[in-house]
Amino acid sequence: MGIQDIDSKNLNEIIKILLNESEKNKIDYANMFYDFYGGRDSIKDCIKTNYGKKYKINEFSKIVDLLKETLPAKGVLEKKSQLDNNRQNLLIGEVEHIWREIDQNDNWELFYEKINNLRKLGYLLESEKLVYL
Repeated sequence: MGIQDIDSKNLNEIIKILLNESEKNKIDYANMFYDFYGGRDSIKDCIKTNYGKKYKINEFSKIVDLLKETLPAKGVLEKKSQLDNNRQNLLIGEVEHIWREIDQNDNWELFYEKINNLRKLGYLLESEKLVYL
């Protein structure tokens, strides 16, 4: 999430709310991680927009309250716009579309494009630091 530190109790509460409320309130939790990437500054900016109003409802306001005090990790805010321009999800509809192209047309182009986009996102998020050999 691009934040310095978060208490495990608060993180557990956030995950619990996401899992219980995202479908009911039609909130794509994958996008929430992008929207709130970097902690308090990102949250404050997002909440001010019409798009961000969806996070002010019911249980999600608790997530906002928990995260709006978090500080961004070093260098995160400089990457925020790059991440916003390179958002990637792997939702079932997209996977089915990619597979349909492979199955029906032997077209692997969407598959390779998705892999390249995910690698680019991983690089931006410095995910190689998370891999332990």
